[in-house]
Amino acid sequence: MVTNRPFLLRFLFLYVLFYTSPFPLDQLGILYLRDIYELMWIPVIDWVGNLFITINIADLGIGPDTPLEFILALVFAVLSALGALVWTRFDTSDKKVTYWFFLYLRLYLGLIMFTYGIGKILPLQMHHFPLSRLLVTIGDSDTWGLTWNFMAFGRGYEIFTGLVEAVGGILLFHRRTRLLGGLILIGALINVVAINLFYGVPVKLFASHLLLFSILIVLPDSKRIFNFLANNPVESLDEIRPDFSKRQRLFIDSTKWIFVTIAMFLSINYSLSLVKEMSDVPLFGIYEVDKYVLNGEEVPPLATDSVRLKYMVIDNNYGIQMIPMDGDYKLIPAEIDTINQKIAFKESLMGEDSLFIDYNFRDRSFELRGVTGEDSLFITGQILTEEDFRINQNRFYLIRTHENTQHNTAWPRR
Repeated sequence: MVTNRPFLLRFLFLYVLFYTSPFPLDQLGILYLRDIYELMWIPVIDWVGNLFITINIADLGIGPDTPLEFILALVFAVLSALGALVWTRFDTSDKKVTYWFFLYLRLYLGLIMFTYGIGKILPLQMHHFPLSRLLVTIGDSDTWGLTWNFMAFGRGYEIFTGLVEAVGGILLFHRRTRLLGGLILIGALINVVAINLFYGVPVKLFASHLLLFSILIVLPDSKRIFNFLANNPVESLDEIRPDFSKRQRLFIDSTKWIFVTIAMFLSINYSLSLVKEMSDVPLFGIYEVDKYVLNGEEVPPLATDSVRLKYMVIDNNYGIQMIPMDGDYKLIPAEIDTINQKIAFKESLMGEDSLFIDYNFRDRSFELRGVTGEDSLFITGQILTEEDFRINQNRFYLIRTHENTQHNTAWPRR
């Protein structure tokens, strides 16, 4: 049992229910329920926030680690405390409360970690990142982007961490393996929380809750773990299970495994659909502009020019990143017609006029001829791929050679 104090047990149960809602519905393919759930609380959050500050909390942003998220957690804690006070007035078996609490907690944490693990095993969470990151120096990167790059370029490490998370999550589904799964996830989530905290990844509050949930799952067996480490006699595993009839146990176990199977299938299927969508991007690549001719006159590549293109990056189906000489990235919605070799932009860097381009490729070079408003454009350049960048070469090697450590020649020598 996680605690012998009825109030604390009920408080934890209610807080977990509040924080994890709308689980389990959101695991059954009903998308965006979490966003709707948080939006429902905005009036309450604004009222609580106005007790301390005079601005609209929602104006500070909605999403991970925003003031809204922290105030919402505080609201959940207060409501859980009030609910626990009322609940303790009723005669409810602590063993039953503990059983349903742990079953719910194991299913939630197991499916969340399985989903995160699949996202790393497949090239989703970190591996598929904007190609434009290859054009940003370390000094101009934010720590969050730097972390994603670190994980993405170490593909084997990303797969390894995904396997740890997915296997740890799966082990939580069976009561006899929940302890092993909880211990695995504690190790994995300590690392995740540390990275999120010190690299500014904006899911710190959520990751901390996942770590707390994994600790709660292991907590009933803390004495057994201590005895094992101290080489003392170890008691048998506490199943935390009320005296259900055989029919009730069969119904609960069957329902659990049917739900888990459906949720895991939907998670894998959704992840595979995202992989297919991300891999099906026409004209995928980085286009480095060598020559930029506007209305018949070549525009020199001045570093302060906010119109003259330096790069075009195509790495998604939502738009094309236009990167002028001054480096001010701008994603512009565009439609690519690969049959007629045309690109239609919603606007151009010169203003609100749409930009229509005919493209032509020759090996690794390209030509673009376009019109925006009353202006004509002619652009030529080179097509770059991921393999043209050194960071994508020699990703894995066992033996150090001069070739795979040449970057050290730029470092000061002692």
